[in-house]
Amino acid sequence: MLFVSLAVRHVFHRNDIRLSVDFTQAEHYTLSAAWAVLGAVLLALGIVFKRPLLRYGALIVLVIASAKGFLFDARNLEGLLRVGSFLGLGVTLMGLGFVWQKWVFGGLKK
Repeated sequence: MLFVSLAVRHVFHRNDIRLSVDFTQAEHYTLSAAWAVLGAVLLALGIVFKRPLLRYGALIVLVIASAKGFLFDARNLEGLLRVGSFLGLGVTLMGLGFVWQKWVFGGLKK
């Protein structure tokens, strides 16, 4: 997660990745998206290789990315952008719950 964060920081600020340099809104959104992609990749690897540690690590990363998106990124949005952000986050979390239920817990049972 640290490597992904530093890579995003490098993309936006090139060689000056100090924390004293201000974060832009685009950087915050990109950081959240990168963390979510990292969580999805970890979840996929955990499912494919049947590694619970990777799956739980993915869950932690996804919770952090979702909390950051919900608490920090969406606070500056207004109107339809905020609604779209929350809808996108909700649909993403429902999809992840479906993936977790289907492939981690062994399928949907009736």
